[in-house]
Amino acid sequence: MASDASTRPEARTTQRTTTLAAEDRTTLLVIAVASTAAFVGGWFPAPDGPRVGQSSAADVRTWVDANAGALHTTATAMVIVAMSFIIVASGLSSLARRRLRGSMLPELVVGSAVVVAVLTVLDVAAATMSLLLPRLVDTTLADVSDPVVVSWLAIGGFTHFLGDLQIAFVVLALASGCLIALRLGLVNRWLCYGGLVISGCAALGTLGISLALGALYPLWFVGAFGLYLSLLVLAVSAVLARRRLGRTSAQRA
Repeated sequence: MASDASTRPEARTTQRTTTLAAEDRTTLLVIAVASTAAFVGGWFPAPDGPRVGQSSAADVRTWVDANAGALHTTATAMVIVAMSFIIVASGLSSLARRRLRGSMLPELVVGSAVVVAVLTVLDVAAATMSLLLPRLVDTTLADVSDPVVVSWLAIGGFTHFLGDLQIAFVVLALASGCLIALRLGLVNRWLCYGGLVISGCAALGTLGISLALGALYPLWFVGAFGLYLSLLVLAVSAVLARRRLGRTSAQRA
């Protein structure tokens, strides 16, 4: 007697990933371009500046003059990075909304990416303010009073600390992005699991900062560098997925 197809093991197996479709190719291209831009921009952080609370206004002016080119590059690169974070998150969110009905992952990845982007802009604004702000108000850093110059340096210390706490939202962005990529089959499964491990390390690094646990603090760097590495992985994976969808569409035509 023939067995019922519903009793076969393959019929009872739950599909764990949702296949992307040809209409997702444009979104994948946007994700690939924005991820690449964010990865490249991440190579141009602000140079280490004068020590907060220990440097004079003269020290700040000398350092700004010596690093003007690098600061211009940083301001441009980090703004592009911040914008790219939001574009990448929006692309992943768009795919998830179409393919993962009822999931909260789209909101998580966009919300956390917006916070990361905002804090990135605040940090680069503080790091480059001594160079860029005087010119915007028709003056020079030499004409700015010493107390103001030193206070601008102190603002940079505050935003640097915000950058340390920012990793908590990197955890959310990276973890939700990995789960979306895993569910959609966009990135190889083992790479998604690796991203989740990096997210866990970043979470521990955040605790190391908030609880002043020096032994955990190095894990902060795992999250920071892991974020940019994940962008490279995502860019390559999006290009490959787009090519696969193009070949599949051509074969069906």
